[in-house]
Amino acid sequence: MKEKGSKPHAQGGAAAAVPHPRAQPGEEHVSALVKAIAGFAKRETEAVVNPKLGTSFVSLGEAYEFYNIYSWESGFGIRYGESSLDSQGSKCMQKFVCACEGKPTKYNNSPLSCECTASIHLLC
Repeated sequence: MKEKGSKPHAQGGAAAAVPHPRAQPGEEHVSALVKAIAGFAKRETEAVVNPKLGTSFVSLGEAYEFYNIYSWESGFGIRYGESSLDSQGSKCMQKFVCACEGKPTKYNNSPLSCECTASIHLLC
């Protein structure tokens, strides 16, 4: 994982394969975004990124970047949603949601709250 405050791929260039936290010795993890771009380059998919159940990410930053590109292609923005901590106080679940997610209330009647249900749930 990246250190706090660092930005993924801030210096540009291609993303390198990195060891996955659950990988066997000698195995490398190719990021989901790199796989998606490679599949698009081979014209295996119509869109650059297609979220699928079971996709694994090295960090929350990588997952956010992946879903942000998907949302951009699909025409909506995203933001961090709910998260949960395990009994040791470590984050065990993070949800990214549509920027318009939520229901307008008496106190929050923003036109941006449109009850959109687009989201991705990550288990850490």
